[in-house]
Amino acid sequence: MGGLHGKVLCSAVIGFLCVSSTTVADTHWANINGSNIPPYSSYATGAHYLQDVIPVLNEGDTLMVAAGEYDLDTTVFIPARTVWAGAGRDSVVIIWTDPVYHVGRPAELGKNVEIYGLEFNYPKGTSFNPAVYIYCYDPDTLRVHDCRFRELAFFASGSGRLEAHNNEFYFGISEGLYVGTSSGWMHHNSFFGKTGGYGIALIAANGYYVIEHNVFNEDPIGRPIGVMVDHATLVEIRNNLFLNSSAPVAWFYASGVIENNTMVVGTGLPSLDDPHNFIPVFQRSYEILGIRNNILIDFTAAWEFGPKCATCDTTGWITFTYNVFWPPKEIHYRKYPVDPPELVKLLDSANFCAYPMFAGDSNYQLQAGSPLIDAGDPTIPDLDGSRSDIGMYGGPGGSTYTYPQLEPKAPEFLWVTDEEGLIKLTWTSRPEADLAKYTVGRGEAPGFWSRDPTTTFDVGRDDTTMIDSTFPPGIDLYYVVTAVDSTGHGSPPSPERSRIISGILEDKSFPTSPLMAKIVGTYPNPFNSSTKIEYFIPDIGARPTQVQLNIYDILGRKVVTVVDERQYPGYHQVSWDGRTDAGIPAASAVYFAKLTIWGYEFTSSAKLVLQK
Repeated sequence: MGGLHGKVLCSAVIGFLCVSSTTVADTHWANINGSNIPPYSSYATGAHYLQDVIPVLNEGDTLMVAAGEYDLDTTVFIPARTVWAGAGRDSVVIIWTDPVYHVGRPAELGKNVEIYGLEFNYPKGTSFNPAVYIYCYDPDTLRVHDCRFRELAFFASGSGRLEAHNNEFYFGISEGLYVGTSSGWMHHNSFFGKTGGYGIALIAANGYYVIEHNVFNEDPIGRPIGVMVDHATLVEIRNNLFLNSSAPVAWFYASGVIENNTMVVGTGLPSLDDPHNFIPVFQRSYEILGIRNNILIDFTAAWEFGPKCATCDTTGWITFTYNVFWPPKEIHYRKYPVDPPELVKLLDSANFCAYPMFAGDSNYQLQAGSPLIDAGDPTIPDLDGSRSDIGMYGGPGGSTYTYPQLEPKAPEFLWVTDEEGLIKLTWTSRPEADLAKYTVGRGEAPGFWSRDPTTTFDVGRDDTTMIDSTFPPGIDLYYVVTAVDSTGHGSPPSPERSRIISGILEDKSFPTSPLMAKIVGTYPNPFNSSTKIEYFIPDIGARPTQVQLNIYDILGRKVVTVVDERQYPGYHQVSWDGRTDAGIPAASAVYFAKLTIWGYEFTSSAKLVLQK
C-alpha cells in the first residue's frame, strides 16, 4: 500500500474504522493470529507482538492492530505522521506490564499522529497510578479518538492542536487528559475519575480551546475536578454533563464562557478550607468570563469569585446570568474579598431557583412543562431558532429532541394524625412547574389503591394538608396521595399510611403532630444498603434553622453527618447509604441517629440496624 497520498484508507477487516489520512507510505499489521512474517505488511502476516512491528514503522506509515490483547515491556516511540489504528477499543487492549521501568512515559508520539480504536492499560489490574502519560510534546495536529485509557493519562503540549473525541478516560489521582497545546477541541469524551485529579487539565496552555458535549461521571467518594483551567487565552466550556465532581470547573486566569452545562451532585473539595462543593473563579483585570444557562443541582454552595485578598490580581468582568439552582438557595455565589468589593466586577441578573423536571437521570433531558424550556439568555438561540433552553441541550451547540410528557413523581411521604376527632393528612409537596392538584385516596384495606379506591378528594396544588371529616366511624382506614399535572397525568401513589381503630397504631402513623423536633421514623430498618430517616422540625422562630443529623456507633463515636444545613420547619427525609464520613462502608452493627437544632439536641436517638 506504499505510495498512496491523500486517499481514504479503509481496512477490509470487519470492525475497523475508516479514516482519511493525508499521507500513507506503508501499512504494517499486528495480529496475534497472523503468520508473524516481517515486514508484517498484511493481516495474514501480522506480527504477534507489538514490540516487533513498531520498530519497522517509518514516518507516515500506518499500524493496524487486529483484535487481541498485546503486552508491552518497553517504551513505545511512534514516528511522525503515523496512523495507529485498532479494531476497536472493546477489541484491542495494549498493556504495559512493567510498572517500574515505564514510570512517566510508556509511549511517546511524533507530529501529526492519529490514534483510534485502541485501549491502553497501565498495567492491567492496577489503579490510582500518578503521573503516567502517553506523551506528545509538539504535535502540529494530533487526533485521538475512539480510544480508552485506563490508569494512565494522555499528555499533549507544544505549539500544535489537539483533537480528542469519543474517548473514554479512567483515571486515578492524576489527569485523564492533560492539554498544553496552543489550541484544542475536546468533545464527546467520557471521563471516569476515582480518587481526585482532573478529567481535563488545561494548564499553561495560552491558546483557544473548546470543551463540549463531554460527560464527567466521577466517583462520588473520590471527588475529582471536572475541568481545571489554569492560565489560558480563551476557553469555551459548553453543553457538558458534570456528575459528582468536587468542582465541575476550576477557573484560574482565562477569558471565555461557561454555558449550557448541567452540573449535578457536587460533593466537596477536601483539600480546601471550606468543606463544600463550589466552582472557584479567579481572573486578571483584562479577562472576561460569561457564565450563563447552566443548571446546578444539589450544591451546598455554587460559585466563588476571587481574588481572596486585596493584594492579589484584580478580577476581570464576570457576566453571571440565567443560571438555575435546585434545591432553592438564598445565595447563588460568594465574592472575595468582601472589602474592597470592587476587585470583583460582577454583572449579575436573572439567576433563579427552579425544579428542572428532568426526563430521566440517564440523559438529563427536559420533560414537557419544565420551567427551563426557552428560559435561557434571550440573546442565545437554540438550534431551532427559539430562545435557548437552560442546561446541556440548549444553545447553538445543543441538540433538538421531543420533550416527553411524563407523569409527576409521587409525594415521598404522607402523615396521618388524629386531631380532636378528625383525621389530618400532611404530605410532602411536589415541585413540578405544571402541577395542577393532589388527589387523596381513602380505603378500608391495605393496598386498596391498586384495586379500587372507595373515596377520593382533590386538593389544590398549593396545599399539602387535608382534614378528613367524612370518614366512617369505628373502622380501620388507609390513605395515599398522588400528584396530578395540568395534562391530567397522575403520579404513582405515596407510601400508604393508616389509621387503625381496632388495634395498635402502625409504626408509620402517629396520634398527634410533634410539638418538638423529632425523628419520626426509619425504613427499612433493619436495612442492607440504605435507609430513609424521617424527622420533624418545629417552628421555633428562626427560619430556616440550622439542622444536624448525625449517626453514632454503639460506643458513641460519630460515624457520619448526613444533614448539616439550614432547613425550614416541617417534615424532612434523608437517606443514609451505610457509609462513614470517609466514604467507607460501615460494618454490620447497631447505630443511633441523633437530631440537633441550633446545637441543641431536641430528641432522643433512633436506633438503626445495618445488616449485610
